[in-house]
Amino acid sequence: MLKGKNLILRPVERKDLDTLRYWRTSPEVSRHYQDRLQISQVEQEAWFEAVSQSTRDYYFVVEKDGEFLGVCNVADISWVHRTAKMGIYFIPRQEANSFLPVEAAILLLDYAFYCLNLRKICGAALATNQRSITFHNGLGFVNEGVLKQHVFHQGLYQDIVQQALFRQDYEKATKDYRQVVLPSDSEEPASQD
Repeated sequence: MLKGKNLILRPVERKDLDTLRYWRTSPEVSRHYQDRLQISQVEQEAWFEAVSQSTRDYYFVVEKDGEFLGVCNVADISWVHRTAKMGIYFIPRQEANSFLPVEAAILLLDYAFYCLNLRKICGAALATNQRSITFHNGLGFVNEGVLKQHVFHQGLYQDIVQQALFRQDYEKATKDYRQVVLPSDSEEPASQD
């Protein structure tokens, strides 16, 4: 479990699967994904079995005071290159418009950089998802490139913006945020229990 000032990130458990599948397939969330496939209960169970045994994928539920607010992950880890991909989504909308997603991202990135000793985190977003691109830029991610007409989404071939964050850039970009999201007696990376 990863603890911040207002949130915890805990590993996804079997009891979370119905909520995860509902969110993942809801129009509000899925409209931002590169694929909009419907997920059956059997497929969700198979996904859970795979990631719960994986040493390359870490999925967390974001909670505040026991309320399930979102999901985030560090996935597709390359232990040779020390790279991975990051993903995050928040529901309900009022929480997504608060500072809580930043706190969740910092907890997750602290885990990736300081516990897993990764050096680079990558992300990808539909070019139409300016909110995600801006959010990640605020954490220090830089846009590395655009994959032109890369995915078929909502009836059109759409671009994907590739982003990346190196550990040294993350530390600089999040220095001020850390005072808000970490316990007041520490500026160290978020604690892990």
